[in-house]
Amino acid sequence: MLDTPRRARLLADARHTAGKLPRKQLFKIHSVDKRTGYRILKEGTARRSEKVHNRGRKRVLAPHEYEAIEAVEDANFGFTSSSYFKDCVLVEDNDGPHGTKDKAFNKVKALKARLGIQWEMNPPNSPDLNPIETIWRIIKQRLKSRGVIFEEAVLRRAIQEEWDKITLDEINRASSTMPDRVAKGIFRAATSDNETCRKIESTVIPTPQPATIQFLRAAVGYSTNDCTTQFGRSLAGVQFLGLASAMNTMDTHTAATALQAMLLSSAADKTLLATTKQLKDLLASLEDRCGQSGFTNTIVGWHLFLKGMPRTQWHRLNNGHGYPSPLGIEGLVNAFRQLCRLGQTSVQRVTIRCFHSSPWVIAFTKWCLGITPSIFLENGGTLLEQPESNVIVIISCENLDDISLFEVSIQHKIAGPAELLVSEQHLPDPWHGLLSISSYADWMFHTLDLDDEAMRALRQALPYAITEASKTLRFSTYNKTFRDPTSRYIGRNQLRHLSPIPFPTDSILSKTLSAILYNSSDQAVKMGYLEDGLLVKDLPIVKLHLESLEKTCGCSLPACSNMKEYRDFQSTLPCQKNEFFRMMAFVVAQILALSLYQFPKSLMLDVHSVRRRGTPQNLFLATIFGIITTGICDSREYEACSIWTLLDWTLSLVGHNVDDFNSDNWIMSCFKGQAVYPLFYDTQTVDKSGYLALVWLPGQIRYGGETYTSVRASNPSYLPGRLHSDHDSITACKDPVTRPRNLAPDIKLLWHVEAGDGFLAVSVGLQSSGKGHLPIARSPFIALATLAASYIMESCVHDSHAELDAADKFCSYSGPIKPIPLQDKGSDPNISRIGVVAVDGAKDLQFFTLCYRNEWGVEIPMVIRIDACLKCCLNICRRSDSSILVL
Repeated sequence: MLDTPRRARLLADARHTAGKLPRKQLFKIHSVDKRTGYRILKEGTARRSEKVHNRGRKRVLAPHEYEAIEAVEDANFGFTSSSYFKDCVLVEDNDGPHGTKDKAFNKVKALKARLGIQWEMNPPNSPDLNPIETIWRIIKQRLKSRGVIFEEAVLRRAIQEEWDKITLDEINRASSTMPDRVAKGIFRAATSDNETCRKIESTVIPTPQPATIQFLRAAVGYSTNDCTTQFGRSLAGVQFLGLASAMNTMDTHTAATALQAMLLSSAADKTLLATTKQLKDLLASLEDRCGQSGFTNTIVGWHLFLKGMPRTQWHRLNNGHGYPSPLGIEGLVNAFRQLCRLGQTSVQRVTIRCFHSSPWVIAFTKWCLGITPSIFLENGGTLLEQPESNVIVIISCENLDDISLFEVSIQHKIAGPAELLVSEQHLPDPWHGLLSISSYADWMFHTLDLDDEAMRALRQALPYAITEASKTLRFSTYNKTFRDPTSRYIGRNQLRHLSPIPFPTDSILSKTLSAILYNSSDQAVKMGYLEDGLLVKDLPIVKLHLESLEKTCGCSLPACSNMKEYRDFQSTLPCQKNEFFRMMAFVVAQILALSLYQFPKSLMLDVHSVRRRGTPQNLFLATIFGIITTGICDSREYEACSIWTLLDWTLSLVGHNVDDFNSDNWIMSCFKGQAVYPLFYDTQTVDKSGYLALVWLPGQIRYGGETYTSVRASNPSYLPGRLHSDHDSITACKDPVTRPRNLAPDIKLLWHVEAGDGFLAVSVGLQSSGKGHLPIARSPFIALATLAASYIMESCVHDSHAELDAADKFCSYSGPIKPIPLQDKGSDPNISRIGVVAVDGAKDLQFFTLCYRNEWGVEIPMVIRIDACLKCCLNICRRSDSSILVL
């Protein structure tokens, strides 16, 4: 029987999770079988028999705790004075009726005090420490065999009878298991890697629900029975996942070599050991999920902690950071194994001498042993002293020969010299991995190495620099004249407000800026807008900082105070002002890129993307630099800054390697368990602001039972000439243009998906209810490039469905296959005509129209109607020289 409170909770959760959680999983959470669960959801109320059963049970169990204890006193023990409990200790769990609730007046505590009961509580959630739980389980099982009891008196009598049947042997057997239970708990606590194991169990092992990608008919997620899940079923497996998470920051081959060395040094039977290739494949299969463990965050934290070193030594460490060689890692693990061996061990201390790999080694020590090592400098300086730790890390940085040194030695309790386990000269390879947003922000500002005055100036400048860049940047060659005051295309300059913006609203930009500056998206940062004629350099704190830099700047520029001299982002002149604005441009670029990701709170960022600030050839960075320093963009730079330039920068932020893609075939990619694709592909909805919103999902791309690392556009194919008249009935329409229409109600968008070698190839086509699939395929990415070059008419003052006063003779209805206007024989070539794509209300056909390119393979700027009248849209087409209007 299911009591009323549990039934109510089930019904409430069913309402809140409707459409989000499968019913079977909901029943499993509430420990209800499938048949009973569906009956409860159907009826919505309790059956009469259950109501009677619950009512009777409440009358037995509901009396106050004080009365219950007095009933036990009178009926069973007959104690009348506190002397009865003089030599007794009452052991109870933390249940509320036992008097654990913190109240000003607690009757249960008062009664225990009056009777002189010595009272001890078990730790929370530890029923194994109380033998009475075994007795209760026996009584409950025996009562359950009696069936449902409806009367209070019968229930009381049954409980008393089953209590009387409990024998002394059963009580002794329950008590005799206590030493084994306690020993088992102590052993588990001693052998489990405490904090690290808990992190692995909470971040790596749980398998998130797979997410469906509608346009691909694929999913992103993990297999419920993969290697990580198998390892997570045992304590030893969890500990191995902890080791794999640390080795995830290394090159896969190096990690496999180090792991094989560990196995060779500890395995009794070496004939069954896995090969390096097998271990490499194993680590690669665990890489995606182990990257979420947070070990890289720990390395960054210790790297920042070591900033307390002398500045010259700190700069040496900052310029080269990595991990030990496979031999060094094997020696390190061997030392830890001897130090923490169960039973007697002769090892008293482990000493590690290193330099470039010291942040990694300190993080690995804390990760493996659960305790921070003591940290000293070679010259005797103390960075961190941990008296309870048996591990010492000595950072050897006295001379250049020591920076590649790595030594591990152990000191035995028996008097004698230290035993040297490994000693080598090794220039470490840089570690890699994914960071949380807060750790990434700390790492980024640490890499920029800004002093307090520069940080104050940067904090004041960023809200203004971000809004200036977001409202100015457009990613299309057709919009290059927007910021050029000498442009002859005055019409386009005046229509700049109709161009779509890839970045989100100010509220999202504010949250992203807050997450970077203050490690919290909850702290509001008000975005700022500069008045006409002002630049970022005119802000008071920024201006003060620039004046301070001007006094110490050793550049050879003729006028250091004139920012026009610094417009060249690729300038190698050692100007401190120039460097400050370059760093500001980098931070703005990172924040704008991060703002494109939807719900980025759990997003992990690639640690190596910080190093991109030293890439002066990047046009996205150079364009932002021009905006914040001069307020305008060089037309040459603007022409080259395409939508792919922004996507390339944004995808590298999460570690995606886009070198294998060109500017029009990227659809989706996945790296270390993070899949990314544009939301536009799923919704096919044209938004003026935030059209480049990116969806990111944890997991791997799964299609047809296989996993893939990327989705790319297949080579587009074009229609044979005969299909223009046979299949494109819209293009062949000769009706005069008078109102918005949809002349293709029977045509729908179709996504073609084919499996390739490690990737999926996709294209978009059309299908007709009467003629089947039309033989045409286009790249979905072209829609983004076309949208970036187009104008969006969201609304106007007129009725959106208003007809023209008279038919427009210089327009013709066209279709999504060939949206360009029809040219009548004998028409005047000096008068441009407009093709009105008659797909009103069909956003999927709007999307397909945007995928069109002309015969030279170039996207054409269009005017896209959302909720404006036809007349206003045609006016915008003529003012902007656009030959296509998409209804």
